[in-house]
Amino acid sequence: MMNRPAESTVGFDRTARPSRTRALGLAGAGAAATVAVAMTAETQAAIVASGVQNITVNESSPFELDIDNDTNAEFDFTASGSGKGAGADVNPDKSGAAFLVDSSGDYPAQLTAGELIGGTGDFEDFQTQITTPDGTPPWDPAGDTGFMGIKFDLTGNTHFGWIEITSISGTEIVINQWAYEDQPNVGIEAGVIPEPTTGLLLGTVLTVGALTRGKRRQSRA
Repeated sequence: MMNRPAESTVGFDRTARPSRTRALGLAGAGAAATVAVAMTAETQAAIVASGVQNITVNESSPFELDIDNDTNAEFDFTASGSGKGAGADVNPDKSGAAFLVDSSGDYPAQLTAGELIGGTGDFEDFQTQITTPDGTPPWDPAGDTGFMGIKFDLTGNTHFGWIEITSISGTEIVINQWAYEDQPNVGIEAGVIPEPTTGLLLGTVLTVGALTRGKRRQSRA
């Protein structure tokens, strides 16, 4: 068995929940609207995102990506700088983990922001190259950024997500960030990340509702 350089594994800190986003609908600023917003926030799907990581993968620095932080990596990223197999590779390393392939069926599809990742499309779980010195796979070795659509198993259910990747050369890439949909079998758009103002928006609506109720009590006194 070939000795591999020490690998880093990155997931999520269970003690500090990752950023999440929820679809919120505003029906007004009164108490009834506040309840409606709170209920919607609890029932809508949410996106779990890593935030910007910018992890370099090359010959001396492979990387294991543990998306759901269960201590079992879903995807291995490695690189080789010489010979016929030179390039940067991805290898699904867990049952149920797979990536969306391009029209050739041989390489990961390079998606642009906004493309839907879901139940349609061809997902595969073999080891293959993301970029090579000769530029065969979709990622240009001269420097190219795109999204790899993925799916993986979480507690027996399929979840969809994406990984943003930048090629630095034919044998080096950067894993910029990643995200997944926390609801099973729900699609996700490439590049979609949590809205930082979502929590503030919900809090603002709750505050307005409380103030409205307070004014009504004062007027009745």
